[in-house]
Amino acid sequence: MAYNLLGLQVNRGTPFANTQGQGLTAVAHTYKSTVDTLAQIAAPGYFPPNFHTDLDAIFVKDWLFIVDSVGATSFVNITGVNPVTLGADLFTAGSLTVIAPIAPIDNNGIVISGMNVSLEFAALGRPGIVSTQPQVFDGTKTLVDGMRVNGIDGIVDADMMFIGNNQTSTITIGGAAANVLFPSGIITDIINNVSAGGTLLIHPTYDGLTLIGQDTAAVTTGVRTNKIDTISAGGHPLVIGAISTLPIEIGSDAIPALIKGGVTLAAANGGGTINYFNEFSTTVNWQGPFAGAVPGKVTATRRNNIVTMTISRIPATAATSSNVISVGGIIPVALRPLVDVFEEAYIVDNTVFGFGAASVNTSGGLVVYANAGQGPFANAGVAGFENITMSWDVTNT
Repeated sequence: MAYNLLGLQVNRGTPFANTQGQGLTAVAHTYKSTVDTLAQIAAPGYFPPNFHTDLDAIFVKDWLFIVDSVGATSFVNITGVNPVTLGADLFTAGSLTVIAPIAPIDNNGIVISGMNVSLEFAALGRPGIVSTQPQVFDGTKTLVDGMRVNGIDGIVDADMMFIGNNQTSTITIGGAAANVLFPSGIITDIINNVSAGGTLLIHPTYDGLTLIGQDTAAVTTGVRTNKIDTISAGGHPLVIGAISTLPIEIGSDAIPALIKGGVTLAAANGGGTINYFNEFSTTVNWQGPFAGAVPGKVTATRRNNIVTMTISRIPATAATSSNVISVGGIIPVALRPLVDVFEEAYIVDNTVFGFGAASVNTSGGLVVYANAGQGPFANAGVAGFENITMSWDVTNT
């Protein structure tokens, strides 16, 4: 660690550029070291008194731009020249601090005061952020994907809430065959038809529930909705089919159900979770000791992280060269192992039946060998194999 006067560029003084000011104006000087770091350069005592320059060259309150041996930079104020002392690095000392949101004071939504930044709460006539506290907004808000809330209450016209007050068309709550739950009842000036030619019926005592719909015996036409979610307090799970003694069907033969989070069975049924399922099947053209491609079939199933694969047999076929039997890259990426997997295989080589080996590699390719030593099939007689079943964990390394 050593100061090198040759690395100093002074921008004031008779021998140097920019002679104006004579210490009355602030001047920026530069210093570059090819061997020292910023920390070493900023250490007390690194610079000699007056930087070993003329006394009228560098003054207190001048600025110094520093470049170290690895190209890192800093920009500091010179607070003393004998001894030399330096102020804080302006490149790192000027970060903003985000503080708690405040009540709105303008229409900008954000306030910067000094080095502090505050967001403003949205309020009537003022843009800003949405908080967990009660707020009043104005302006029409359009929610194209719907809205889910625990309660909607009136805030205008003596606490009367309007749904569709500005609409010229009919407002539909629920579907044509849906049941709508009103836990505290309905107060209204009129109850009218809920669909063209239909009558709104309210009737109790079906399985202990009160039903609103057109079927007075039971709601057999079902419920149609985009979402069903738990609405009761206390984190109770959504229960479907707790009362019915009949099986619960989800989806149909033509449209299977999409279950994004997987399925967890009850403890009585093992308590396991199925969160991944994939079935794969393809025809392949085996290459190897044959004169041409030999057709075959491969099927695989992945349940969670476990893949089970079956390679269908290929009949004994005339061998015209010495080679392994293989096909490349057919297994989908999601089903491939992280390391090559090997399994015993029953094969025929040069017309002799015996045990060989089969493998699936990390690129999704399959190889069948004539022996456990991973040798090729002979260039004689016939070659082939019987059904081969393999299994692996896609997370094992």
